[in-house]
Amino acid sequence: MPNYIYSIPIATETVVKFLREEKDRYINDYKEIRQIVVDNLGKNSYYKVYGREDRQPGEYLKAARKIKLKFDKHHRDTNLMEGSIWTTPDVVGFTIVVLFPSDISEICAVIDRLIDSKKIKAAPLSRESTTIEFGSPISTIYGRRITKGGYFACHYNIVTGGIVDYRKPIIEIQIKTVLHDAWGLKTHDLTYKSTGRSNKDLVRNFNLLGDSLANMDMQTDILRKGITKNSSILIAKEDNISRNQLEHEIELLKIEDEPYKGIYDSVKAINNKSRREEIESIESKIWDCGTSRIRLVARLYFYLALKCSIEKTYSHALDVFSIWLEHEKSPLGRAVAHHIVALAALNRRQFGPAIESAESALELLDSLDTTDFSPSEHATYTDRLSRVLNLLAYCHASLIGSHEGDYRDSRTAAQIYIETLVAQQAKIGALSQGIFSPAEEIEAVLIADNGWDSYCHLDTEMYVRSQLADDEYQLQSIRNRVEKIYEEREGFPHLVLLHRDFIDYVIRSRLNEVEQI
Repeated sequence: MPNYIYSIPIATETVVKFLREEKDRYINDYKEIRQIVVDNLGKNSYYKVYGREDRQPGEYLKAARKIKLKFDKHHRDTNLMEGSIWTTPDVVGFTIVVLFPSDISEICAVIDRLIDSKKIKAAPLSRESTTIEFGSPISTIYGRRITKGGYFACHYNIVTGGIVDYRKPIIEIQIKTVLHDAWGLKTHDLTYKSTGRSNKDLVRNFNLLGDSLANMDMQTDILRKGITKNSSILIAKEDNISRNQLEHEIELLKIEDEPYKGIYDSVKAINNKSRREEIESIESKIWDCGTSRIRLVARLYFYLALKCSIEKTYSHALDVFSIWLEHEKSPLGRAVAHHIVALAALNRRQFGPAIESAESALELLDSLDTTDFSPSEHATYTDRLSRVLNLLAYCHASLIGSHEGDYRDSRTAAQIYIETLVAQQAKIGALSQGIFSPAEEIEAVLIADNGWDSYCHLDTEMYVRSQLADDEYQLQSIRNRVEKIYEEREGFPHLVLLHRDFIDYVIRSRLNEVEQI
């Protein structure tokens, strides 16, 4: 492979010849690196990803004239009179746009991990200028913090993994906020395409506006952190509960045969230190199981997606869900499928999709004629109906007070679904009045089902009623019921304890909220 080493200044015709011979390699490496990075980003961690070709269809690389200027400047800046075109940065790349300044560091952490795992490599240039500037909101190992003129972002120069070879295209990744991306687009032509001498007052005004933009960006981050600070504990508890609920769904199937039991144990052992290769190996094993036990395979796939939080794996789990629906002939089975998807969406705090999937499950359950059901079939049906009503009540209660909650009229929906759940439980002889049932009735039911299903419904009811409560008296009455239900009980399942802590936190938060009104 040619080295393409030339003296500066390089001729534009030389760059044109280089591109004619190597353009496809640049494009292929660009697509490979972009795909690897995007596959490892959580969907909610960025606003958009775009490259030159997204704005100028078919144009992946800079024009030959611009590459010539980049080549000359890069080598002059490094005190070299000659060099290879391969080592010239900013020929091709893509931008990751995030909403808040602190999100930049989260994206950097993902890219740093990919470099450490040797999926991609940092070009030597990426190691320059990595000292932490005073007040910089960006944390990175291999990236370059760019903080000038009110602009801040992080840039990476990346090459593909594999054998060490400096004759590889350098792919630039820029990570910046929406505001700075828009500011860059607005000022690019004025700054870089002006052919005359820049007016000093104009440059000064640009910098002042940039500083104002940077301050505004940082202020939005502070506001965001203030809003999310109080909800972070709530989110963590919700994640634990929904993940454990899906574990419970799998355990209901009583997995004892291989390879399913081994796969389940492997998924259960995944944590935030698990390597991507390990996760991909488990995913391959699940996929290789085929469709003979598609109900179990789909559950395992969703469980893996929840444990690893990788967007690509979750997307594959949704594909398996579609296969499940194709094979599932039973309306009850299809309802179960939609319920599992709703649980997975809930774990991702996607309340809208969770509600929509749960509503599909409820519609299927309501369409069933249960007249000729056997006792076991009827028990399965009522159990699933309770779980779906439970999830719908919970999701709508979580949206109360939000824009989406107002749009969905979630306050009314939460009230309807929780009252329907309480009535349904009374109908099957579980609890006559939900959390306000007599103490001996609650005691008897909890002993009968070993503290799982009824706790689940009671806790959801306590949560929903806490969200619906308008005053301190209502909240205190709910809190008294919580204390009565849990007092002097030992040997609670782990998930039940999570529920108890969660409800206690919600009530304390709501009491604080009511007191401030």
